[in-house]
Amino acid sequence: MNKFILVCLLLLFIPIISLTYAEDNHHQIQTRFGLAYINKDHSLVIDKIPVKPSVSGNFFLLVDKVTQTKGADYLILTSGGGSRCPASYSIVKVTKFRAIPTDFLEIV
Repeated sequence: MNKFILVCLLLLFIPIISLTYAEDNHHQIQTRFGLAYINKDHSLVIDKIPVKPSVSGNFFLLVDKVTQTKGADYLILTSGGGSRCPASYSIVKVTKFRAIPTDFLEIV
């Protein structure tokens, strides 16, 4: 239940985030636990370590930091599959010791 509420709250920020795409670099973002970036294989890397389980995009993958709590930063990933595929979203919880991604979800 808590995960569902967190996902819903974070997804409320998607329209706000999408308005800033033209202004920011959405292939990397600084977290308190290291630089999070998308590598040439369209996969998420944090502090030079690939996230496991692997988080990969289809046609493209964008990353943005949404919020933070005392012990974690939360990222939202946007994966697009091209003109005929809708975007899907994943939320990644980043802590000092690991990054925990959710499965990608499509918002209809």
